[in-house]
Amino acid sequence: MTNHKKHISDFSELINKDVDPRSLKNTMYIDAMNIDNGFGYATPSNIRGNETPDVKDFTLSNGENRVIGAVEDKVTNSVIYFIQNSLGFHKIIKWFSEGDSLYNYKGEERQIIGGSVLEFIGSQKVHSAEVIDGRYLIWTDGYSVDGETVIGGVPKKINIEKGIKKGKFLQTEINFTEFPVGSEYFVNIINEDGTSTGSFSFWVSTGNSLTAFLAALDTLKGTIDFTYTVCNNKIIVTAGEIGKELVFTSTSSVFFSIPFNYYPT
Repeated sequence: MTNHKKHISDFSELINKDVDPRSLKNTMYIDAMNIDNGFGYATPSNIRGNETPDVKDFTLSNGENRVIGAVEDKVTNSVIYFIQNSLGFHKIIKWFSEGDSLYNYKGEERQIIGGSVLEFIGSQKVHSAEVIDGRYLIWTDGYSVDGETVIGGVPKKINIEKGIKKGKFLQTEINFTEFPVGSEYFVNIINEDGTSTGSFSFWVSTGNSLTAFLAALDTLKGTIDFTYTVCNNKIIVTAGEIGKELVFTSTSSVFFSIPFNYYPT
């Protein structure tokens, strides 16, 4: 008869599957279940089970909404899910179980992107969704029905951090292919809900340099709250109020502006 020796461990060291069990020190162990190892500086304890998440209110769009897919973001300890809306107000939502270094989103849901651009079809499920480095989301809802014909959308990707607009100062990048003379510029202020607060304009009537444009831009700062930085003839304008979007347009064909740290409304 085999003589079994009872082994009692205090779990103060790591697991050891290499040594003969009869030679195992009482600080080591071969296997364990449902414990949180203290690694020598804490007491082992039972692993906490599932719990009801702290979810703050999030308003869905009118119409019928249904979840057609989800994916875990392990880097940020959050969940991303896809919502199909019967009226075309589709959404991709991220739920944060923890806050992050920039924004305290704990327990909150944030829209990454929304609208008919997502092209969700009925109850067709999203599949093959992945989160890369906690930053990029890729997915598709396309299916091949006969090996050739595809129903649904093509594979898509989005920058998650750039997609979430709520709770951050939005930035716009202004570029010129050259600096024009005598051009009019317009600034439209867009709220988080997509409504416009107002539109303003300014002129660059003299000079054809970056300095002339910045001088004209400075005159606008008395009317609109914003700051700006300049790098390699590119101007990054930051709205002075969280959630406000500054949309710049111009009569000049050599001027263009693009959202810098967000996607447009």
